[in-house]
Amino acid sequence: MSTPTRILLVDDHLITRERLGAALRSEGFEVNEVSNAASAIAEAWRQPPTLVLQDLLLPDMDGLELTAELRRIPGLESVPILALFGFLNRIDGDRITKAGVTGFMVKPVEPSRLVEAIHEFLAGRGFTPANAAGGRGLLDDPDPVQLLRSTWFQAAQLSVLGGVADALARRDDPERALQDVLAVTLHAAGISRGAIFLKDSGGVLRLRHAIGFPPTARADIEGFFGHWPILEQIVAGGAAVSIPSGEMPESVSRSILSAAQVATAQVVPLVSYDSGAGAIVLGARQTDIASEVGVAFAQAVGTQIVQSLELAHTFTRLAASEERYRSLFDNANDAVAVSTSDGVLREVNRRMEEILGLPRDQVVGRHISEFSVPGSDLANFGSHEVLERSGTRRTPPLQILRSDGEHLLIEFSSTAVSIDGETLILSLGRDVTEEVQARAQLMVADRMVSVGTLAAGVAHEINNPLMAVAGNLDVALADLERVEEGSLPGLDRLRSGIREAREAAAQVQNIVRDLKVFSRSDQESLGPVDIHRVLDSSIRMAWNQIRHRAQLIKSYEDVPRVIGNEFRLGQVFLNLLINAVQAMPEGAPDANEIRVVTRPARSGDCVVVEVADTGCGIAPDVRAKIFDPFFTTKEVGVGTGLGLSICHRIVTDLDGSIEVDSEVGRGTVFRVSLVATPERESSGEPSPAPVRGDRRVLVIDDDRAVSSVIARLLEPHHRVEIAPGCGEALARIEAGQRYDILLCDLMMPNMTGMDLHAELSRAAPDQAERMIFMTGGASTQRARDFLSANPNPRIEKPFDTPTLLALLDEV
Repeated sequence: MSTPTRILLVDDHLITRERLGAALRSEGFEVNEVSNAASAIAEAWRQPPTLVLQDLLLPDMDGLELTAELRRIPGLESVPILALFGFLNRIDGDRITKAGVTGFMVKPVEPSRLVEAIHEFLAGRGFTPANAAGGRGLLDDPDPVQLLRSTWFQAAQLSVLGGVADALARRDDPERALQDVLAVTLHAAGISRGAIFLKDSGGVLRLRHAIGFPPTARADIEGFFGHWPILEQIVAGGAAVSIPSGEMPESVSRSILSAAQVATAQVVPLVSYDSGAGAIVLGARQTDIASEVGVAFAQAVGTQIVQSLELAHTFTRLAASEERYRSLFDNANDAVAVSTSDGVLREVNRRMEEILGLPRDQVVGRHISEFSVPGSDLANFGSHEVLERSGTRRTPPLQILRSDGEHLLIEFSSTAVSIDGETLILSLGRDVTEEVQARAQLMVADRMVSVGTLAAGVAHEINNPLMAVAGNLDVALADLERVEEGSLPGLDRLRSGIREAREAAAQVQNIVRDLKVFSRSDQESLGPVDIHRVLDSSIRMAWNQIRHRAQLIKSYEDVPRVIGNEFRLGQVFLNLLINAVQAMPEGAPDANEIRVVTRPARSGDCVVVEVADTGCGIAPDVRAKIFDPFFTTKEVGVGTGLGLSICHRIVTDLDGSIEVDSEVGRGTVFRVSLVATPERESSGEPSPAPVRGDRRVLVIDDDRAVSSVIARLLEPHHRVEIAPGCGEALARIEAGQRYDILLCDLMMPNMTGMDLHAELSRAAPDQAERMIFMTGGASTQRARDFLSANPNPRIEKPFDTPTLLALLDEV
């Protein structure tokens, strides 16, 4: 068409106008939409249409009156006017013809059929049987009454559809919905009685609802008025059956109609997935529902009821599915949040509510940044450009501020999803607060391992020169003792200075020993432990902090050794001492006191160690949590909250116990009970004098100063030779030399004492058995394993002369 067809669309129903107008414009028509007759007349005068499409029921004027008015406008005398209507029971057929309506269609109108009909009108052909309602055009129908009846039944079907929709809106009660569908059906059809039969889960056909029948007729209805097999046959056949009809004997029809007290009836099978699901039975006293139109109506109603049932079941399944997924959503271990692309929360699960400390209704609709700690990265959480490019994003731990003021660290994994054209962000959040704290503590522990390794190395390096200093001082003192008193000027002063140097060397020796104790890795080995020795080591390690804050009082009773591990117990008591120090202010050491007490338990099978302070004390609510991991009242950087938890684990692993008594403002006492060994500490009585022997001793050490001083220490008692390394020692023995004792350093370059032992075990087993290992600290795993598995004696550097001579005498 060179000029677009202009259609005037008149309908007071907004949805109908929008729906039909959009369909017509998509076909290239120009459409002017109005909602009433007055506007239609004004628009027709202003811009005459090519075709008029109008509703016959308008709020301000009868539709037929509007048609007559349009015909009076110049140029519209022959313009096609297509009428749309639903119910015609109030409109006279003669008026329709006289008003000048060209054709009609029954609502609801299919857009495709409407477009086809308009093209037929514009081509001058009017309605064809294919596009007219009921197969006929209004002007060609010889029986307007039959037309009205046809239209009425179609409107009744539409009424049933509306009723089905209303019933399905109450999908939470399927039985009520089914009853409503039957009631709407009967009302729309103008019939009095009806019943619905459906198969149950076992496939048995049963009466579900009946309307209009006397209460006394319930049993008759349930048995289909004495002809149950006929109902089952109709359901199985799948085709509607009218009563009366030639499809069943006249006597059966009379029997059913008489029992139902109706003039005509229809039995419409309900078919679901190509199989019989039940039937609807419609009965009327006056309306002829056995006609062609009635049969069509019954079949349409049956289809609609089946659809309503299937939709109801679908809604039920959807509701169950929604409940199932909601349950999974709410019970997920991780927090789940759905937000808009700019960070506004749309949905959260129960775990997210717990993290935020707020119920869902106080969370949804708020921006995620409202729950962030000021200055944290969570304020930028709603920026999802990265998500939109990559699809997924994992955030670093972000700080969440709970409603109670607690800070939590949450790690989010977010994904952008598109739902109904809107981009939403699905975020899974995991509480990593304890994990981050543990990771930080592991980093501290890792640094402590490094410090321990360094301490072990430093101790090893100090031991050799310290051995030379201490040994030479011992030799010098021994030589001086042999010089006659007063034979040399200033001899007493020289002797005093050497003794002081020896005491200083002994102090360094104790420091080295303490370093070794706290850097050892044989943490799992258990045995008898001198508790006083462990306590003194811990006190020396903490002394620099103790002396600035408190006076130290030691009260040691005679106690047996305890079963434990020197390193582990040292860690416990060092931690308790540091806690005691930190409980008291600096600058007033005379006013504060730390008391370390040991005593046997009353039962006699345990040793009790108490570390008491006169500090600030611990409140009762805090005291209940002090052994919990990560619990601390100290400032950030001062404590991690793991110290007392580790102490508790160490002591309980040793079958001991640790308790605390405290009073705010008066101080705290930690009480540790440890299992005692049967043996007692030495009584202090002198040991029998060693028996010196004229033995042949080979000293093997790569440090010349150490080997020389050892030789000088032993020469008054034994015959001593020196080998600067294991290689030379092995060569001498392979050449046939034999020694009573091989005093060998464990760790040496090229060949270690362990390597020499292995070679001698093959070549000269008697010499391997006579080896004594000197060690400044087993700093490698191989060395620790070797000493643990080898029975040979060993002595730790630095050692003094009596200790060395005693060991040689034992060997």
